[in-house]
Amino acid sequence: MNKLLMIPMLAAAALPLFGQSKYITRTDKEKRAEKDLSFLVTFDSKGVNADFAKGDKISTTMKDTGLLLRGLIGYDNRSAFKAEPGEALKFNVDKNIDPHKGTLILWVNALDYNPAEAVTDGKSRGNIALAHLNFVDSQSRRITLQLYEYRDNVYFDWTTSVPPHGHGQGGRVFTPRKGIKKGEWHQFVCTWNGKRLAIYLNGKLMKEEALPAKIAKLADFKADNSAESFIGIKSPFLGDNHKWGVGVDDLPSTTAHCPRWKSAISI
Repeated sequence: MNKLLMIPMLAAAALPLFGQSKYITRTDKEKRAEKDLSFLVTFDSKGVNADFAKGDKISTTMKDTGLLLRGLIGYDNRSAFKAEPGEALKFNVDKNIDPHKGTLILWVNALDYNPAEAVTDGKSRGNIALAHLNFVDSQSRRITLQLYEYRDNVYFDWTTSVPPHGHGQGGRVFTPRKGIKKGEWHQFVCTWNGKRLAIYLNGKLMKEEALPAKIAKLADFKADNSAESFIGIKSPFLGDNHKWGVGVDDLPSTTAHCPRWKSAISI
C-alpha cells in the first residue's frame, strides 16, 4: 500500500510559525524516486530496518527488533519508534549519508512531558538524544552531527576532532518549541554543507549559522565503514538513557543541501 506523503508549498514562509501548512501529497513510490534521497526509515513495517538505502538497509544493532507490541502510532497514523532503556538504533553511513553536505528530517513526539517547558516537576530533564551522525576516517579524524533536546530547546551541533578547539570552533543552531504540547508530533529539518548549518521547525527556518573556517581542512575527509561511523536514531549520547518517553518517526536523509527539502513539513 502506498503511503501518502506531504510537502508544504514554498509559501509556508508566509504562514504563522505554528499555523496550518498547505500540503501536496506524494505516494511512497514517488518519494523513493527522489534523486537526492539516500536513506529512509519509516517504521511503518513495524520493524526498524530502513525502507530505502543507497548503502546497507539493515540496522547494525537492532535488525531483528519488532515494534508491533510497542504500539506507538506516528504522525501518519502508522507505526513509530520509541527506544527502550539500553537500545541504540544504528546504521552504516557508507552511501547512506554524506558528512560534507546533506539534509536530515525527523518527526518527534514528547510523550510524557511538555517540550515547551524547561523543566518537568521542578527538575531538569537533562539531555535527550534524537539523532547522532558520527563519521570517522582512516586518519582517525572525526565529524559529528548531533540533534538533541536540552530544557525547552532542540540543538543541532557540528563538531570535529580537527584542531583548533575552543570557543567558536564548532557549529550550533537551536530552536525553542514554544506552543508545542505533550503528545504532539512536530518535525525538525537539519541541513549542513561546507559553509553553514541550519535547523527548521515545522517548515520554518529557526536558526542558521556559519561553520568555522577549519572545515576547509576536512575537504579530503572520507568516512570509513567501521562501527565508529554510524547513523544513530535515539542512540544515547550526552548522558541520555531513554528515561523520558520520546517517539520518533520517518527519518529520511539526502545527500543534497537542497532548499526544496529544507522547507519540507513531511516527505
